[in-house]
Amino acid sequence: MAYTISERLTDRLKFAHDASLYRLVPRAVVQPRSADDVRELLLQCGRTGQHLTFRAAGTSLSGQAVTDGILVDLSQHFKRCAVEDDGRLLRVEPGVRGGMANAVLRSYGRKIGPDPASIMACMIGGIVANNASGMCCGTEQNSYHTIDSLTYMLADGTRIRTADPDADAVLRKEAATVHEGIAALRDEIRTDTAMTDRIRSKYRIKNTVGYSLNAFLDEDEPARILGRLMVGSEGTLGFIEEVVFRTVADPRHKITSILLFADLDDACAAITPLRDAGAAAVELMDDASLFSIRRLADVPDAVRGAERGNAALLVEFMAETESEASTSMTTARELTANLPLRRPAEWTTDPAIQASYWKVRKGLMPSIGAMRPAGTTMINEDIAVPPIHLADLVRAVHAAFDRHGYREAIIFGHAKDGNIHFVVNQRFETADDVNQYRRFMEDIARIVVNDYGGSLKAEHGTGRNMTPFVEMEWGTQAYGLMWRLKKLVDPRHILNPGVILDTDADAYVRNIKPVPSVDPETDRCIECGFCEHVCPSREVTLTPRQRIVLRREEVIEPALRGPIRRAYRYDGIDTCATDGMCATVCPVGIDTGSMIKRLRGERAGSGITMRFLARNFDIVDAASRIAQTIAHGTAAAIGADAVESMTAAINSDYRGFPTWHRHLGRPTPIGSGEPTTVDIWLMPACGSRWMGTREDRTSLVDLHIELARRAGLRAAVVPGCTTMCCGQVFSSRGHDDAASIVAERTMERLSVLSDGRIPVVVDASTCAATIEGMTSEHDVDLLDPIRFLATYILPTIAITEPLDRVVLHPGCGTAHLGAGGLMRSIAARCARNVVIPTSSTCCGMAGDRGLHYPELVKSAIAEMSREIDAIDGGIDGYYGVNVTCEAALHHHTGRHFEPLAALVERVTRQERNT
Repeated sequence: MAYTISERLTDRLKFAHDASLYRLVPRAVVQPRSADDVRELLLQCGRTGQHLTFRAAGTSLSGQAVTDGILVDLSQHFKRCAVEDDGRLLRVEPGVRGGMANAVLRSYGRKIGPDPASIMACMIGGIVANNASGMCCGTEQNSYHTIDSLTYMLADGTRIRTADPDADAVLRKEAATVHEGIAALRDEIRTDTAMTDRIRSKYRIKNTVGYSLNAFLDEDEPARILGRLMVGSEGTLGFIEEVVFRTVADPRHKITSILLFADLDDACAAITPLRDAGAAAVELMDDASLFSIRRLADVPDAVRGAERGNAALLVEFMAETESEASTSMTTARELTANLPLRRPAEWTTDPAIQASYWKVRKGLMPSIGAMRPAGTTMINEDIAVPPIHLADLVRAVHAAFDRHGYREAIIFGHAKDGNIHFVVNQRFETADDVNQYRRFMEDIARIVVNDYGGSLKAEHGTGRNMTPFVEMEWGTQAYGLMWRLKKLVDPRHILNPGVILDTDADAYVRNIKPVPSVDPETDRCIECGFCEHVCPSREVTLTPRQRIVLRREEVIEPALRGPIRRAYRYDGIDTCATDGMCATVCPVGIDTGSMIKRLRGERAGSGITMRFLARNFDIVDAASRIAQTIAHGTAAAIGADAVESMTAAINSDYRGFPTWHRHLGRPTPIGSGEPTTVDIWLMPACGSRWMGTREDRTSLVDLHIELARRAGLRAAVVPGCTTMCCGQVFSSRGHDDAASIVAERTMERLSVLSDGRIPVVVDASTCAATIEGMTSEHDVDLLDPIRFLATYILPTIAITEPLDRVVLHPGCGTAHLGAGGLMRSIAARCARNVVIPTSSTCCGMAGDRGLHYPELVKSAIAEMSREIDAIDGGIDGYYGVNVTCEAALHHHTGRHFEPLAALVERVTRQERNT
């Protein structure tokens, strides 16, 4: 048996939640490694009657990724992603993130068609199983219409590749009853003109309610009909093993604006002209959504200036060429000049500004959810109508809000497709609360279906919360066809029961997820899962969402608090890198690491010793240098292999014992005395001082001094730097007071040396990011290593010969500094091709935590290693901006990562401008 199976309490509880309003605790969690594993699971469940649910990223909003049966987690494996036909096709497995798929296609100028707001976090399995669409793709480029072929597996283990010429013959041979039944359903539907007309009309707008009955009209052979039916089936008909997408163009040029209107009618009246003019995206935001976020940081002026009753459209035109972009810009300006706007349109081509606009739009749902009253559940529904009815639909939904007491509900969505989302915050504590929600949903169903002939689920999938309304939307005959299909393909009812179809009319108000109040970070979380793909521990213990889920579970199930806390010590606390990367992608900026640091502080006690060491940091510095010197000396005496094996063995028996490896540098000699004339101060970070000397005996300090010399600058190491630290060595352990002591003393000393005139270079990006916020109080001209190279080195020295291709690891410090683009631009001057792996976030080293828990580093860089392995052609070098990160990456990937300064030094040797 190759797959892993766990019945451990916390493993089950962490998967009891997804992004929906439901909570179901699985009996066990299985992580298959191959299609053969899945087949074995299906056969076993068929024999025992156990039901199972496939789960990829768990970002689904309708409850289709939770179960009280066997949860099959596809997120750890099934990562194959291969470009074919010069980017026109992409072969991909269900565990690949949508953002990763697009990153692989970027160099070809292509992308996958579906573009949901969760694209960076959601996975192909969910994108296909939910028939995802999104903001720009409409219906023409959704999952259903952009799949070239797929490989699927039925409940009885039958495996079909729709691209194979004999696919239908295989289905007829291996599953004759299914083949015959699909053919019979096809013929019945095609001979019923009213039914075929009904199906065609339902898919003229976005629709993910029920099964994709259009498959019976779009394909002829049962094997391929069934393949189409898998799209949008939410894991209820089979396992989607592999998908081949027909990719779409990814236009390089975009023209974007947020248009503010006096009222909803004016905004909706502008939708058709904008769409007809070629706008790729037209996103509606009502006044409640604008008001809910207008006081957040970095909100565009058009949103901040909104008043009650206003509405806004986020509009984007796309173009392949500069000429087409120029035409689009002219069109956009001429069109908006005649619209009744509250303020003149400001069209931008600046990617940073565009990103800020989209951040507002994509963050609406989770931002509102984070502001919900304590004890309420956020519910996000999406509905669609023919675009001509959009304004009437919005008014009708607003009226429903008023009738049912939802005073702070919001509406936003994909206006050009007639598709809106609405968010309400609901309590489920009493029978009256449940009945309020029941009456509201029944009212919404009547409005959408009876008044406007729309879809009750446009793109989120039917899930659990729309099952009672499938028959209402489709009618009794089509509903009956869906049940016959389900029973035909899954006769034992083992595949995700309760999803899409359910005989329980109250299913959508059962198993509601409690949302207890725990702490500030936990209470704001809506469990969207956007944070998970950047978490270093995602493949070894918990993600930020799961850390929060288990904190909630302690309150939901008080009797389980003891075993949860015992497991949480390692899973939740010890293996968290506290790198803050989760905050960079969380729509409301939740830093789960801050919560973990607080828990570490509570566990650590008073911290008297730590405060003493903070005031006498030279003791810490000396001890760390001695430890590294002894380790290298021992390795020289008995061999590096022996030291690595010995420390790893002890670590396996005594979790948390520090490991050692040969790629950790030696201590850097720090001279004494204070130079008389200095142009730049160099502040070597702790890691650089303790392990910053490389195998060739040169250090990062040497590199920076040499580069400064080539630029005609006098650089010197900050005197007394062995007493200085940014404080992370303490704060990461939960000792914030000790961190403040040493950081404050460090900044006071740097302030005297800098005097607001002389730059101080902190040579580790993470350390620079940590103390950057203190510079305004201390009048220090602080530079991180990236800005140092960009500002003082490259402008004054010439590059002799650029390299061909390099790989960068920006790391978490660079992300917090917002210097990723600048790092890329530096590398682009030094190499003709620059590769930054999409999964290159935090390496998991987290100071020295990666030495105490090396499995954290392995988890953090596993996906990045796969990306690098897949790069065609040679690589001339690998570069980062933190000594400890580079050592960890070298050790765990086998690739020699060096400081970015080493790249600049390499390409500027023997040359200097005069």
